[in-house]
Amino acid sequence: MKKLIVSIVLLVIIVGGGGGAYWYFFASTEAKLKQHYQSIQNKWLADKALIDAIIESNSKAADWDEAKIKVLDDKWRLEKISGKYELINDVVNGRASGFVREVQENSNGLYKEVIVMNNKGTNVGVSDITSDYWQGDEAKWQETYLKGNGAIHIAETEFDKSTLTYTTQLSFTVTNPADQKPIGAITLGVALDKLK
Repeated sequence: MKKLIVSIVLLVIIVGGGGGAYWYFFASTEAKLKQHYQSIQNKWLADKALIDAIIESNSKAADWDEAKIKVLDDKWRLEKISGKYELINDVVNGRASGFVREVQENSNGLYKEVIVMNNKGTNVGVSDITSDYWQGDEAKWQETYLKGNGAIHIAETEFDKSTLTYTTQLSFTVTNPADQKPIGAITLGVALDKLK
């Protein structure tokens, strides 16, 4: 049986060229990412400190419209350039950021980045300072939070030339355990060579 599987894989590589090998590698990667989500969802989605931080952020942002969010997004970008942090510090020093930094540190290099978003798509917690504050205009939030419970999104795989590794983003909806309603989303930047 093993010989048959190896023969099929070699045939895909030979007939399909690099593209065939590429397809095989990433098809199996998607399955592994979905399995990884299943293995972590209960741990992550039941963490009280994380859930409370998202709910608190939702309450704070309850009356924000898109214009207000864009003003804050511009503020974040300017702070990142100037190095004078106010809004950035509010997020980086918050409970959710402490949680995700700990998760990242304990991942043995699996998570290159972790972002927690509220129900408006703005940052609640980050492992590193992101390029922008608002993720709500991106698929990582639109394909998860807006789709409801159990929604996941796997971004296109990218090759990092500096580390010679493939990475992708795995995003999923966060729900309130009390009523099972969506309250936000999480994105994990995953190093595929560390994925098991």
